[in-house]
Amino acid sequence: MKRKQIKILGLLTVLLTLLITSEASAHVKWVIDVNEVQNTPKDMLFTQFTMLNVTLGLVTLIIIGGLVALSVYLKRNENVQAKITKIMSLRPYVSTVLSIALGISLIASGLGHALFAPELALDHHFGWLAPVQTILGVFLIVGLFTRISAALTLLLYVLGIFMYQGGMIDYIELIGVCIYLIITGRKAFGLDNMIAMYFASANADMFSKFDKYAMGILRVTTGITLIWLGVDKWWHPHWVYAVIDSYNLPLWGFSKEMYAFGAGLVETAAGIGVLAGTITRIIAVVLALLFSVTAMVFQGEIIGHIVLFGVVFAMLIEGAGTWEIANLFKEKVSMPTHQQLGLAGKS
Repeated sequence: MKRKQIKILGLLTVLLTLLITSEASAHVKWVIDVNEVQNTPKDMLFTQFTMLNVTLGLVTLIIIGGLVALSVYLKRNENVQAKITKIMSLRPYVSTVLSIALGISLIASGLGHALFAPELALDHHFGWLAPVQTILGVFLIVGLFTRISAALTLLLYVLGIFMYQGGMIDYIELIGVCIYLIITGRKAFGLDNMIAMYFASANADMFSKFDKYAMGILRVTTGITLIWLGVDKWWHPHWVYAVIDSYNLPLWGFSKEMYAFGAGLVETAAGIGVLAGTITRIIAVVLALLFSVTAMVFQGEIIGHIVLFGVVFAMLIEGAGTWEIANLFKEKVSMPTHQQLGLAGKS
């Protein structure tokens, strides 16, 4: 079989796996009440090493290793790098997409009287946080005081850690989104760029030295989130079973146990790939497909994943940013800063 045919077969296999398991690759706490799900004994697939899970794990590691090798190869291809440079010209719009996505998420949570997510309901002591989120969401959408709004949102996340402890770990990517916006500000289509405000547009240079780290931080926090969501499906497979039963998801001939394990494996592998920075843009396309399927299956998941959709857009445009594994083998192709793109002094 020719090399090209092998690549096509491999791609089809990956896509088929994604389509089979993507319906369970969601924030399960958004679509079911996990507190009402009866705990069941875990299958040995989740509790001990078996021929099946070891084999699947090894295959996943081989795929990830292959992606790293491919990433190194692509970095040496001048044609590919030329196309990436063109894509990078859209970088100023990343902050716009991220701030709007975060703003919509905050408004939805505020109106739902929850902190960031439905399962993090606000009690009467902290009910005042609902309108605070809504106001911050409006500011982020219109691009007014973007850095300040992102910083306050980050403070809300820290407060959430004290309120919900481990419940916040599902949303670590929010840390990366907030830090990204604090560093870059709003670069396009925002009020910060239309009116002369000291906090909105002055002293942009004080953040420019951190500009090169913004995407790396966003990517790493997103990778950690995906890995956790995948591992959580292995730790609580009965939650996935409940989703399958509640929504009558097709099993495609697999058992519930295998389905749950596959869903966790896909998210964990994607998280490892994102964390490593391995062909980030390709993984971003895969994640877009994954989140789109869950959004179609579960009503309301479009809001639940809207921030992640924004992150996917960022990865498509900017790639890995800093701290990419492939850069250990080859000097990194320099990424233009916002100042080099002619956007100095804007936020």
